[in-house]
Amino acid sequence: MSFLKKYFTSKNDVPSFPMSLSSDKSEYDVTYKIPKMAFQLIGIRFTCDDSPFKKSLWNAFYWFEFANIFIVLILEIIAMMLTVSDGSFTVLFTVTPCIGYVLLGMVKSYKFVYYRPVYENLMSELRAMWPQSVDTEEEYNVIRTALTELKVIERGYYYSHAVLMIIFNAPSAISCIRRAFGEEIPRNLIFPYWLPFDPHQCWIFEFIIMTQIWHTFIIICVLLGADLFFFIFLSHITSQFHLLAMRINKLFHVKIDDQLIQEYPLGKYSNDLCKEDIDSISKNEWEAICQKKLVEVILRHRDLIRLSNDVENQFTFPLLINFLVSSILICFCVFCCVFVEKWNEMNYKCFLITATLQISLLCLYGQRLLDASTSVADAVYCSGWYNVPTKIKTSLIILLYRAQKAVYVTTYGFSIVCLPSYATILKTSWSYLMLLVNVFKE
Repeated sequence: MSFLKKYFTSKNDVPSFPMSLSSDKSEYDVTYKIPKMAFQLIGIRFTCDDSPFKKSLWNAFYWFEFANIFIVLILEIIAMMLTVSDGSFTVLFTVTPCIGYVLLGMVKSYKFVYYRPVYENLMSELRAMWPQSVDTEEEYNVIRTALTELKVIERGYYYSHAVLMIIFNAPSAISCIRRAFGEEIPRNLIFPYWLPFDPHQCWIFEFIIMTQIWHTFIIICVLLGADLFFFIFLSHITSQFHLLAMRINKLFHVKIDDQLIQEYPLGKYSNDLCKEDIDSISKNEWEAICQKKLVEVILRHRDLIRLSNDVENQFTFPLLINFLVSSILICFCVFCCVFVEKWNEMNYKCFLITATLQISLLCLYGQRLLDASTSVADAVYCSGWYNVPTKIKTSLIILLYRAQKAVYVTTYGFSIVCLPSYATILKTSWSYLMLLVNVFKE
C-alpha cells in the first residue's frame, strides 16, 4: 500500500485552498512528460527547436522503426495464414491480438508524424489557456482534481503497458540466459514470424528474440504515447469547459431579495459580485463591462470548440481502427485465457486487462468532453440572464443554442466515443466469444 500511495497519490496532490497554481505553468507541462518520452524513444519529438539536419536524423530513425513494424505485420499475417491452412487454429487466436496492436501502432504513429504541427499547436494553445492563478476554491478544485486524476491515469497506464511488455518478453529472455549456462530448453519465439530460414539455429534464435523484444518495445511506446496524448488533450479541454461554465455563472449580478435568496447558487455568485462596488457604476458602464466579459466568454467557447475539432480530426480514424480491433481483440484474449493458456500463465490475461483498460479510458474521456461541453449551456440558463439588457440577451441566446450542441469525438463519424460505445464494444465482444466457443466445441 505504501508503494501505491507513493506513486499514485501524495499529500501534495490535493493541497488546501488558497494556493495559486505555478506561474511558469510547470504543472501543465509535466502532464506531457510520459507521452513525450515514449514518442522520443521511437524518433518522434515535439516542441523541440532542432536543426534541419537533426530533424532529418530523427525522421530517418522513425521511418526505420516504422518499416520494422510493417515487416512484422506482414510476417505475422503470413505465419498465421500458413498455420490456418494446415488446419491448426490455435495460432489464429493467439496471433490476432498481436496483429491488432501492430496495426494500431502503425496508424497512430503515422498521424503524429504527418500532422505534428497540429499536435504542437494543441499543446501551445491549451498552455496559453492554462490559468496561472484562480480566484475561488471551486475553480481551484476543478484544476486540482483534473491534474490528480490525470496523474494517476498516466502512471497506471504506463505501468500496465510496462507489465504487459515484461510478461510477454521475460520468459523467452530468461530461457536464452539459461541456455547460455548449458540448460536444455526448447527454443520458442515470442511471436510466430514467418521466416525463409530456420529461426531455431544457435545465435540466430537469440538474435531474433532480441529483435522481437525491440519490436514489442516500439509498439508499446507508440500506443502508450498516442493514447496518453488523447487523454491529456481531452482532460485539459474538459477542464477549460468547466472553468468557462463557472465564469458564466458569475457573469451577471442579480439583486438578492425575497425571490432570489442568498442560499441559492445564483445568489451566492451574485453575492460575490457585490464585492465589486456595483452601485457606484452607472448603467451604461455596467452594460459595457458585461458586454466585454461576454465577448471573452464567447471567444473562449469558440476556441475550445475549435481545439476539440482538432482532436476529432487527428484521432477519429485511429479511433475507428481502435474500436474495430478492440471487439475482436477482447474476444480472442478471453478465448485464449479460457481455452489456450494454462491457469498460471499470464500473457493473455494481462493483454486482456490492458486492452479493456485502454478502450474504457478512451470512452471515459470522450464522455467527459461531451458532458463538459453541454455544461456551458446549463451555466447560461442558470445565470442571471433575465437581469441584463436586450442586446446582451440576444448574444446569450446564440451562445445557448451553440452550447446545447454537444462537442464530442467520433470514430470517423460512425459512432460517438462515449461510455455507451464502451458497453456496445463489450456486448459485441461477448457475442463474438459465444459464437467462437460454439464453433470451437463443435
